[in-house]
Amino acid sequence: MGRPGARHRAVNLVQVSPAWSGFAAGLLRAHQRHTQTEPTPSRGSDAELAQVIRAVNETIAVLLDMPADAVAIGELVSQITACWLSYRACPDTDRTIAALLKAQRDYDIAVQQLPLLHRSLR
Repeated sequence: MGRPGARHRAVNLVQVSPAWSGFAAGLLRAHQRHTQTEPTPSRGSDAELAQVIRAVNETIAVLLDMPADAVAIGELVSQITACWLSYRACPDTDRTIAALLKAQRDYDIAVQQLPLLHRSLR
C-alpha cells in the first residue's frame, strides 16, 4: 500500500495521537495561567506557552520532514485555544465568535498549505 503521505501523517497526529491530547491540555493550562496574570502576564506563563507551541511545531515538523521554524501550526492552535477560552467566558458576544471563527479559518488554511510548503522546501 505504500507509506502514507505527509498530510496523512499530520492528520493522524491530530486524530489519534496521545501527544496531541497532551499539547491541547498544555495549551489550555498555559492560557488559563496567562489570563490569570493579566494585564501583565508573567514571564513564566509566556515561557510555558512558548514551550507548548514549540513542541507542536517540532512534532509536526518531524512528521513532515521539514524544519520546525517553517511550521507555524503551534501558534495557530494556541490562538484557537485563547479564542475558545474567551468564548467560554463571554459566549454571546459577536467579537468572541468572530475571533474564534477567524482563528479556525487561519488554522485550516495553514494546515491545507502544509503539503505545498513541504514540497517547496525539498
